Amino acid sequence: MTRPACSWVQASSLSLGMLFLFVLLPVSLGADTLRVLAIGQVLPGESPLDVWFSADPLVDYVVVPTDMDFSSSLPVYDQKSLAQAWRRFIRLYFPKTRKDLVEGFDFLVFPDGNIYYFTPSQIADIKYAIEKGVGSFVTMGGGMSSVSVGLFPTWINYGLSEVLPIVPNEKMKQDATSGFSIKVVKKDPPVLSMLVPFGIEKVVGMYAFTNIYPRAGATTWANLISHGSPLPQGSPGAWLVSWRFGSGLSWAVADDLDSTWWSSVYWPTQNKYAYDVFFNILVYSTGRPLPPNIPVIHDLRARFAQYRQEKAVLLSLLDFIGRFGANTQPVEVLVRGADALKERSFDAYAEGSYEEALRLIRDASRKMSSISADAVKLKAKALLWVYITEWSAVTGVLFASGLALYSLMIRRRVYREVETTRLRSLE
Repeated sequence: MTRPACSWVQASSLSLGMLFLFVLLPVSLGADTLRVLAIGQVLPGESPLDVWFSADPLVDYVVVPTDMDFSSSLPVYDQKSLAQAWRRFIRLYFPKTRKDLVEGFDFLVFPDGNIYYFTPSQIADIKYAIEKGVGSFVTMGGGMSSVSVGLFPTWINYGLSEVLPIVPNEKMKQDATSGFSIKVVKKDPPVLSMLVPFGIEKVVGMYAFTNIYPRAGATTWANLISHGSPLPQGSPGAWLVSWRFGSGLSWAVADDLDSTWWSSVYWPTQNKYAYDVFFNILVYSTGRPLPPNIPVIHDLRARFAQYRQEKAVLLSLLDFIGRFGANTQPVEVLVRGADALKERSFDAYAEGSYEEALRLIRDASRKMSSISADAVKLKAKALLWVYITEWSAVTGVLFASGLALYSLMIRRRVYREVETTRLRSLE
């Protein structure tokens, strides 16, 4: 599927039209894949979802952007343009019918889930889909941290907060300064507990968490431990909770996916297993078996992501040197060979043959590295005459300026001695 390859830019240099470059096109979702629809703050550079989902061949996904962190600082006319963009994204990428939503997706993700721009009918479709078995995951940090301001009031007014495993509570409050860690309290099923030996309880998260209040009957999977300001009196200190809404499993987490507990969106994360946590939530919610060997699968996903990045860089290089007349077809044939190995690795991964998948993706990465080296050599050949022309131009200017300097300042051929004159009085 088509995935964005460039990173998000700073607000000072952002053109609103560039938003369209980052939206994933609708894809044909296979029956054996885990099909995810992400709504809210989902653009690359503001969310880790693109990197995460691209690292697993079993995940197909579509994003519907409706929020970004710096939008509140935009002038009024840009706010209007932004609202038009969000509505257009919803119109283009959100399923047209309730049936398409229920049958087309297994899981809904709402990182800073701004639903203000959806129609009441679309909100009803989301609620219906979760009730009928589509899983959901909502972040409660940032814009979802208050029942009176931000994004959460819309969830309450539209009735969508009823699907959440937390109670809208005036005591909800975001702590934007304290670091936090988590303590896993539910051991079985081992959605989180299988990752405790890999240090997920030692990771420090930053950039905002919210005090959330689980509903009666909800399951608390992990508690939150504040490293700064103490939690308010009476706070349950929950970090990750879930409950059944109809036949769908609904999750809420006390922070955001752009927190350093989850990702490096704002600051480098120390949590190497964040995506494994998130993926465990996905597969458990959709009735799939949890992964049997976390280290091997983690390595596989990292290599899948690395291969994708290496290929993107190589294709950019081939496009560049192709503009100078280089014959890139032999290199492209080699790339197809590496892709064949990658596809075989994907197939082995889907079949549960993780060791074989790891061997194949290693071979594909080695082949891609060799192809990249060949492409660099091709670039040198393609740009040879460019280098010669530039060298000739620079050398010519050097000789011309040197000759002029020698003629004027040393041999002084064009210099003439200044004649002296005397002012005569007018008689």
